[in-house]
Amino acid sequence: MSLRGGGDDPSHGIRVYYSSVSGSREVKQHQTEVLRILDGNRTPYELVDVSISDLVLQEMRKKAGDPEAVPPQIFNGEQYCGDFQKLFEATENKEVLKFLKGPSVKLPEPKKSKSHLASGP
Repeated sequence: MSLRGGGDDPSHGIRVYYSSVSGSREVKQHQTEVLRILDGNRTPYELVDVSISDLVLQEMRKKAGDPEAVPPQIFNGEQYCGDFQKLFEATENKEVLKFLKGPSVKLPEPKKSKSHLASGP
């Protein structure tokens, strides 16, 4: 496991289950794109390599609720967020934070320009 983008506690925050030795070009491309999206959003994450142990792969599949799930799979702590396709859709809809089950962000209201009232004679 390795942390990217900061963060001290691997039990909380974003986890990406990936495979460092995948024979599938599609899996490799999806993994690269997931990391690019997270890096682009300055989202710290932990990488969990499922190729180190079949137990880690089975853990990923159990947490995802899909016995056939393949990397990359994304979690926020123990909460399942989704796979590459769901992250891609969230990116297209500008809902990455929502996808990652992050806290709601309230954007500041635009500043109102001060109107200058003309003073009397």
